Amino acid sequence: MTEFEIVTLIQEYGAAISDQYNFWMATTFAVVIASYTAGDRLNRGFRSVLVVLYLMACIVFFLRYLGAVNAVSILAERLQAIGSDLGPNLIAAGYTRRLLMISGTLVAVLIVLFPSWTGVATDDAEDQP
Repeated sequence: MTEFEIVTLIQEYGAAISDQYNFWMATTFAVVIASYTAGDRLNRGFRSVLVVLYLMACIVFFLRYLGAVNAVSILAERLQAIGSDLGPNLIAAGYTRRLLMISGTLVAVLIVLFPSWTGVATDDAEDQP
């Protein structure tokens, strides 16, 4: 492979990494907003199903993300092997994004399972004067 082809592939995988991150972010905010909006009105069983589905989606997003990151690291090694200085230096960004995805997922799960943490009052009597 030429240097140009490797760099082009790295850019393609970079777009895939961003896509997976964006899908995760949109899914996480959708789950948090839905849980916040529903408050305590959702029963425990439905909350559990929601958490399981959300976690399954997050696992898929995270595995796709890791696959793309692994491909970029292999391509970066190939760039170094041919003597190029164009390789990406994304180590800090990669670890930060992983930490954000894992911690954000855990916080979203806790928000779904314990809606009282969000401070949403679902008692209609509180709304009346």
